[in-house]
Formats: sequence, C-alpha cells, structure tokens
Amino acid sequence: MNLNGDPAPPVNNALLPDIYSKLDAGTIEKTRVANTVLKMRLDVEEKVIAKYRREAERIRKSQRASAVADLSRIAQRLPSTLTEPRFDSQTLRKNGTKCSAIYREIVENYGEHAMSMTQVYQWCSWFKDGRTSLKDEPRSGRPHTANNDWNTARVDELIKVDRRVKLKEISLKLDIPKTNVYEIVHDKLGYRKVSARWVPKMLSDEHKRQRVEILLHRCQQEGDHRARNKLLEHLITGDETWLHLSTPETKRAMTWKHPSSPVTKKLKVQQAATKEIATVFWDSRGLILLLLDIVSKGKIDIVKHLTG
Repeated sequence: MNLNGDPAPPVNNALLPDIYSKLDAGTIEKTRVANTVLKMRLDVEEKVIAKYRREAERIRKSQRASAVADLSRIAQRLPSTLTEPRFDSQTLRKNGTKCSAIYREIVENYGEHAMSMTQVYQWCSWFKDGRTSLKDEPRSGRPHTANNDWNTARVDELIKVDRRVKLKEISLKLDIPKTNVYEIVHDKLGYRKVSARWVPKMLSDEHKRQRVEILLHRCQQEGDHRARNKLLEHLITGDETWLHLSTPETKRAMTWKHPSSPVTKKLKVQQAATKEIATVFWDSRGLILLLLDIVSKGKIDIVKHLTG
C-alpha cells in the first residue's frame, strides 16, 4: 500500500537484484531512512488514535455513571411504579442524553424486560414534543387478535339470527378478517354448513294437532280396549303431493349447524317440465294404494299400484 492508501502493484521479486544493482549506495540509504520515518509517523498516529479512543470511552463511562446515579436518587423519592423503562427514557431525555445511549442504558438495567430500540426512539420523540404522560393513550383500530371471546359471541349471535349468513358477510359486518371468522366459526364454535334435507311436505303444528284430535275422538267412540286395537289396525289414511321429476341440487339453502343439531328440512318448490301427483293410502301394515298422475306436455297418464 502506498502513502495515499491505494494498494501497491505486484512486485516481481526476480527483478529486485537487478534494480538494486543499478542504484548507488546513497540512494538506497535515503530510501531506508524515508521508510523508517514513515513507520515512525504511523506508530505515532496509532498511539494518538488509541489515546483519543480511551479518553472517549472514559467520558462515556463517566456520563453513564452520572445518569445512573441521577436515576437512583430520583427512584428513591418516587413510587416504584414509575421506575420503569419509560420513566428512565424520559429522565435521560431531559438530561440531553441521546436516544442510542438511552437504549443501551435501559438494556443494561432491565435486560430482557427492556424496550426495543424502536420503542425507545418513539418515546424520545414524544418526550421531545412535550409529552409527560407515561400511559398508553387510547387509539382506534381493531385489536391485535380478533379471536377473542367478545368477537366469538358476536359471530355466534349473527349465525343464530341468520343460519344462512356467509363468512364474507360476517367479516364485513363485524370488521374482522375472513380468516379469523373462519377459525371462530369452525374451530371455536364448531359450526358446519350443511344442506337441508328435501321432504315432499311439512305438516304444521296445527295440522298435526287436528289429526291427533280426530284419532282420539274416534278411539273414544269404541268401548273396550280390544275394539280400539281393531280400529287402529283397520284405520286407513291418505295424502297427496306433487313429485317433480327434476329437482336440481343447490347450495344456496345451506345452513350452519352444530354436529349434534338435527338436520333441517326444506320443501321441494322447484318447478319442472315433467311432474306427477302422487295419491297415497296406507294403514298400520304399510302401503295400500298409490295413484300416480303423470303430467307431461298437457297429457295425464294414471298409474295404479295396489298392494296386499
């Protein structure tokens, strides 16, 4: 390396004897003296730099010891709840200490419980702007995690109101990420979305009550127990319903349910080009008569099925 700090070009050692043979003794001696002086200057510079480094380290240690002593005296006069990293950073900032030095001081005093460097710089900025409170101010925004008990109760309430509500709708209404809604619905609440079971007809409570009353009234007309059993054996009932030959499946009617909840039912309301009306009669032993009126393109064909 030359005096300017640039790397020296490679030297061919085989040519050195020839070069020295062409130089006189005076030139060689001057070169040796110059190299010796240069080496002495470099040694002096290194010693001066080392001296300044030791002095700077001594000043930093002195300032750190002074700051720690100030903190100790203040902590003895204040409640223990205030002797926390935020209070330390506030005190050091008032004394004119730099943020980087404050961070090193807090890490040395609190170890793993120390604030991060980003937090130290943030609090130093707030103290510089005139803030005096050490408590977190209220701020807007959703919590760090949405899978809490409060959001779980809100999601459960929405599902109970509308069993067909979609995850996207829940996410928009409650301002919760869709991924968190999925975890709440499936993992925490245990809901599963299933399709309703198709049935030809659903009797209302009033229809069921009327049929029970008619049967009880007819049984009361019979005298003894044997006559009632005979009546039940010969009792024939019937019903009719539309049977559509094409019932396309759809998932729009899927509802949320727990694994232990009963399967929901839904009427077949789809219209089809070809359909049939079934008239069924049965007794206690099973099917007696089935009449199928097939309706297709304005034509009606009657198919009878008689049993037993």
